[in-house]
Amino acid sequence: MHFLPVKLQMESLNNSADIDAALASLPPENWQDSLLDPFALPDMAKFITVLQQALIEKQKILIYGDYDLDGMSAAATLYLTLLRLKYALQELQNAGELETSPKLAEFLQTLQSSGNFSKIVAQTRTDAGPIIQADYNLAVYIPDRLQEGYSISEKAVNYIISEKYDLVITVDCGVKSAAEIEKLNNAGITVLVSDHHECPEILPPAAAVVNPKREDSAYANRDLSGSAVVLKIVQALEQSWRIKGFLTSEIVEIAALGIISDVMQLSWENCLIVRIAFNKIKAGKAQVGLAILLQKLNLAPQRLTYADVAFYICPKFNACGRISDPYIGLSCLLAAKSDFADKCVEELLAVNEQRKLMTEKAAELAENYLYAHAEVLQNVILCVPLSAVHAGIIGIVAAKLQEKYLKPCLCFTNSDDSEKILKASGRSYGNFDLYKVVNTLFHRRPELFISFGGHKQAVGLSIKSEDFPKFTAALQELAANENLLPENIIYKYSAADNLPDLPELLQRNATEPYGQGRRAPIYLYCGAYRNIAALGKEGKHVRLETATGKKLLAFNRPELQKMCTLTPNNVVLLLEAGINEYRGNLSAQYVIKNYCLTPLTHKLRTVMNLQGLKATTIYQVLVDYYLVLSKFSASALVYFSDAAFVATYFPLLRAYLHNEMQTEYTLSVTASIQCRQILAELGIISVFPLTNEVQLLKINRLQQKINLQAAPSYCRWVQNENK
Repeated sequence: MHFLPVKLQMESLNNSADIDAALASLPPENWQDSLLDPFALPDMAKFITVLQQALIEKQKILIYGDYDLDGMSAAATLYLTLLRLKYALQELQNAGELETSPKLAEFLQTLQSSGNFSKIVAQTRTDAGPIIQADYNLAVYIPDRLQEGYSISEKAVNYIISEKYDLVITVDCGVKSAAEIEKLNNAGITVLVSDHHECPEILPPAAAVVNPKREDSAYANRDLSGSAVVLKIVQALEQSWRIKGFLTSEIVEIAALGIISDVMQLSWENCLIVRIAFNKIKAGKAQVGLAILLQKLNLAPQRLTYADVAFYICPKFNACGRISDPYIGLSCLLAAKSDFADKCVEELLAVNEQRKLMTEKAAELAENYLYAHAEVLQNVILCVPLSAVHAGIIGIVAAKLQEKYLKPCLCFTNSDDSEKILKASGRSYGNFDLYKVVNTLFHRRPELFISFGGHKQAVGLSIKSEDFPKFTAALQELAANENLLPENIIYKYSAADNLPDLPELLQRNATEPYGQGRRAPIYLYCGAYRNIAALGKEGKHVRLETATGKKLLAFNRPELQKMCTLTPNNVVLLLEAGINEYRGNLSAQYVIKNYCLTPLTHKLRTVMNLQGLKATTIYQVLVDYYLVLSKFSASALVYFSDAAFVATYFPLLRAYLHNEMQTEYTLSVTASIQCRQILAELGIISVFPLTNEVQLLKINRLQQKINLQAAPSYCRWVQNENK
């Protein structure tokens, strides 16, 4: 439980009406015309020239990706595109035709109309190593997270040279691999880089570097994912060969996965790509592996949302890259036959179950560390060491911690069972630019780093274990100068009788996606409830009905049932609205995202000051104070506001605990501070100031009986009373 008042910002949602209208009325054909000009990206013209020449000359090409879903989807989209182009060009050459644009467009149109486009894919991988289509001199290489790490590895360089590839194209990586690219250049291998991560001051020595974050880039959309950058490359290929639509329409739903997985800002272009992907999925034309995964997860294609993909689809692919074989996910995206796709999906689901168990254990270790070192939570950036935790899941743990403690977080673990190196994965929070702060430290203190990369929302790095104290101290010093503000969420007020019904929600589905930077409305419900009940085997979930009969659900909020019984006519809830399907029937579903208690309307007796009270009275107040803190906290670490606590939580929860509504009282802020002071002196709680108004309270485990005489403040105030 967070004893912080919920701040509501009532603003009109009309500022997104234009995007809503545009998405709802988007024509299925010629959507590429609404994309930005791909040649506005620096080096795109050079990139396309080199790539087209390689395709015409039948060069041996390797696509080098990444082990997360953005890397997989980027590799899959480029692989499918180049494979189809290679196939088409070879067929034209065999027929004695020149590679002219009209002939190529005509051939691709025939392929598309015959349904053979989707069948031109890789064969099933039979052994470890890259996915290779030998007939067309094309391969995809995904590095192993633990053995090779992010971007081009030394192992990969040696493999590429030994296999005598002519051209290497990086996707979702490469912009910081200058040394590796130079080594490939020296071996006579051409390298093209496509990436979306922050760029170094000096770009790598590739033949072309396409990245929207280049300093010399005037491209309007800096928030392309790795897969979206590849989609722009495919768009540029279409324009160059005048084959508009034949390639991008075949891969758009795969490219959209990377935008959602990497939590890119939903600018107009990103919104458009995701919307077109959803339209294709709803039309039953999704890539077969994705379609089977949707079916097994009981996600209806007709009502697919950004949240569905983010919370149910993306983690399945990322799991195999985190703790298993990333080629499982890649194979699923490339599958053309349903039986093979089904096998890949089953593997994805099994690996994800394993990942969830590992994550739960790692999250418990993180909470234990924070309990033992609660002072860490005073820092702007949480730095949590997790010894011997799998490197593939520390990013998930960091995401959980930043969500719970409302701060950016870095989780560290030993690299490859080595005690000398720590790998870290970080997640930002709100408007905080984690990459900017870590990158500043990287340039000021490069000796503290082994490797580093990322973007505003997420970073990855490696350091020496012995440098952990110096690294965290230097990082906190830099972070102290940064503003940490929560994301600006727009709330749409909804009175008790006008939460959106099913027709409105079905209409809103046509204006998906709603995600990063373009939030779906969050509704504020103030009013009575009825029929509150716990759900699930362990009672972790709660369902209640509004006075008008609308059913509200709260997942993993078991304490909500207790809290609502305290204020049956004053419940304040923040809700998200969606669509639920059960046995073919559709209904509106309202999910409680947060709640708060409202101050009591009747006058309470207030204890203004502990000084001058009888010892027995002080004792009883302290007991009440401790019981309220310990019994109704979600964990042993509590964000605490004296003002919110004494106005609402203390009187309500105390009355509930004692079942004594007629003897209600509350405390002044002064009395609350005094109680905290005594409990802190006794070691019952530890207090860590965060701001002038907010503290972090750690509720300590009591090992023995408490003697109030051991608290100097208590003795002083009792002495004053005796005098």
